[in-house]
Amino acid sequence: MLNNQWRLGDKRSVDKSYLFHGTDSLDTVRGICINNFDFRLCGKKGTMYGQGAYFARDAEYSHGFTKPSVKLERYMFQATVLVGYYTTGKAEYKRPPEKPAKDHELYDSCVDKINDPSIFILFDKTAYYPEYLIQYIDTGDEVVP
Repeated sequence: MLNNQWRLGDKRSVDKSYLFHGTDSLDTVRGICINNFDFRLCGKKGTMYGQGAYFARDAEYSHGFTKPSVKLERYMFQATVLVGYYTTGKAEYKRPPEKPAKDHELYDSCVDKINDPSIFILFDKTAYYPEYLIQYIDTGDEVVP
């Protein structure tokens, strides 16, 4: 993605975001740590905005995709994600759509809402990586910033 921007003369800074990804088991955590997030395994929780890897702006949203272990531990990643140019996603997308009036040039990612995106869908493993693993126990108490 970054190389394409430079090759195509787009010298803007890359839009890097820190987003969350909830996981359902320690085994899934191990797989992500070894192989990165795999967009080809999408669909376990649905593909409303495309068949890619899903990341969320809000940890609370990603928490909904976690499951407690026997010890009540949950796992969530904070990922570094290059969101780039994005457009609204659709369930049938297996890759981002082409940009209007740009032959064969694709958007970098898809989102839930173009004006205030909170869910980001990416289809390129080189555009994201798991930076931090968050291990926690949900006590049911509300956390206030």
